[in-house]
Amino acid sequence: MSVLWYSGPPILDDVSIQLAPSRILGIVGPNGSGKSTLLKCIDKIIKPNHGSVLLDRREIMKMSRMEVAKNIGYVQQTISRGFPTSVFDMSRQS
Repeated sequence: MSVLWYSGPPILDDVSIQLAPSRILGIVGPNGSGKSTLLKCIDKIIKPNHGSVLLDRREIMKMSRMEVAKNIGYVQQTISRGFPTSVFDMSRQS
């Protein structure tokens, strides 16, 4: 994967990671260094401007959302709701 930017200087440039099955990897770095951007690229939330993300030698952008979800889990730190209703509110209406 190479060169991903929002505006301004590149966030990720010439990144390459290969992970062995059943291993745990920690990604650490200062704020704004590209950790979340990298994870979003790996989980098909953001498409890299150049290069590709491979999962079991298959391009992740060519995989369905269901195929990706069977292999990768991603939980955002913040969640934006489409509407201001909680699960509790919905369960009371049933």
